[in-house]
Amino acid sequence: MNKHSLAAADHLEVSSRHPAPEHLAMYGMLHCFAGYAAARAGDRHRANDLLAEAEATTSRLTSDLQRHHALAANLVSYKGRDELAAALSR
Repeated sequence: MNKHSLAAADHLEVSSRHPAPEHLAMYGMLHCFAGYAAARAGDRHRANDLLAEAEATTSRLTSDLQRHHALAANLVSYKGRDELAAALSR
């Protein structure tokens, strides 16, 4: 899941000055998925890095508040999951 999520994220245009909000939202979600997969695999550092990228992406979604709030809520949800919390606290 981690590898596939990040491969999909690589196909989204998010590096431009004004990326499409839907690309940013999907990019952030794919990093949430990958972070969760990394945590489940016991890779705490990778999980932290991926979730940090998702969080940074959330802050870039200021032009679309609906997507911003949805991604922020998903990020909180992923960070709060029992397996992820346990893996990140090791």
